[in-house]
Amino acid sequence: TFPIVVSSNLVVNTDVIDLSEEGVGVYLKSAFYDPKHFQPQKIITLEYRYPLEKSIVLKTSGEITHILPLLDQNRHRLGIHTYVDEESRKVLQQYIQKRKIEIINELEGLHQLLLKNIKPHSTSSLSPHTLQQKGEL
Repeated sequence: TFPIVVSSNLVVNTDVIDLSEEGVGVYLKSAFYDPKHFQPQKIITLEYRYPLEKSIVLKTSGEITHILPLLDQNRHRLGIHTYVDEESRKVLQQYIQKRKIEIINELEGLHQLLLKNIKPHSTSSLSPHTLQQKGEL
């Protein structure tokens, strides 16, 4: 979850779907969406919690750039341009690099699993008669 402070008395949790040095994309449950609080160009406060070696919490401001209703999924997608200081940017870069490595390792593991489960089709053990019946001769 990713807390967004909309005003002094309104904090909502969102799910992060994209994260970069320039911004963040989040899913907001439709039950929490209110157009008077969430609108393009509105400045909000964001609280990042990075699961690095120790729990790091960064607070920064951001501007909502777009809102996409995903009503069939009962949520809204928000794009937020963030304004981070240099120290926060370094922490963010470390986190992004760590996630890239984790994702590459996950993909390599899936690739190896697929290779183990895919066996090449071998016709060398079939007789010429069987191959002729299958149309392979």
